[in-house]
Amino acid sequence: MINKIEFDKLKAEEEKAYLAQKKVYHEYKRARDCANDLYDERGETIKARNSTREIMLEEYDKLDSRNEHYRTVWSDYERLQAEKKAQIDELVKKAQDENRMMQDCFDMVVLDKRSRNSSRSQKYSREGARHKDKRNSLNKKVKKLRQEIDRARERAKQSAPKTDSSDYQRAKAAFQRAKARDEAAKAEFDKAVVERNLLKAEHETLKAKYLRLKEEIQNELNAYYQELTSDKALKLLSREDGSGKTDVYFGGFRNTGDGLGHGHAVIESDGNVSFIRDAKSGVILSITNYEEEDE
Repeated sequence: MINKIEFDKLKAEEEKAYLAQKKVYHEYKRARDCANDLYDERGETIKARNSTREIMLEEYDKLDSRNEHYRTVWSDYERLQAEKKAQIDELVKKAQDENRMMQDCFDMVVLDKRSRNSSRSQKYSREGARHKDKRNSLNKKVKKLRQEIDRARERAKQSAPKTDSSDYQRAKAAFQRAKARDEAAKAEFDKAVVERNLLKAEHETLKAKYLRLKEEIQNELNAYYQELTSDKALKLLSREDGSGKTDVYFGGFRNTGDGLGHGHAVIESDGNVSFIRDAKSGVILSITNYEEEDE
């Protein structure tokens, strides 16, 4: 015999469990929708990050190519400058020696003139003139080498001016901004996923409790139906409303099923009892069909 008080208490627990899981389900659904929206937003930030990264790398390759040309041109110039400078240093030293010897000769000319030694004075004068010509010739070579260095520098400036990295710097700054936005979007999305997963787990736990209570109530009702009808005549009438339900009348006067004082039960299309009324005890029991959430 079923205990109606205990049965009603079980139904109250079922209702409480249903409402609890429904409340958490709506929180989970909100968190799930939020995570989905953030996932879509993250897709856009990833695309922006990848796009700006590609542009930055392209600009870097262009800059690196210009830098490589710059390095090559100026490396060639520095090598030429070093070679020419070595030649200049050697020629300058020789010119200084010629100038010193020229000066020595001219000093001797002055001394010989004072001593009235004209023959030796002419000799030193000629030697001094030769040293002067050599000095001047060497200085001309030095000047020519310096001009070659200057012309090489101008050619290098025209061929490889100082590289402008502004395009690369702008592309890099754009990438850094896109990267920062993507990292912020990822952090927000990850946070939303954690919240969604926690609520999903909580909902599954609460729903399992609700379904367990629902099954327990159904089993109680099915067992009570078997207890009441096991030794009674039954009259079954299928409903013609498309619901698949069957009305079962049992017992009654002279045990005809639908006689005076009969009991009544409703059997669902799945074979489970959803309603039962025992005319003898006056007990009426039923299940509650709660709205199931569409997940």
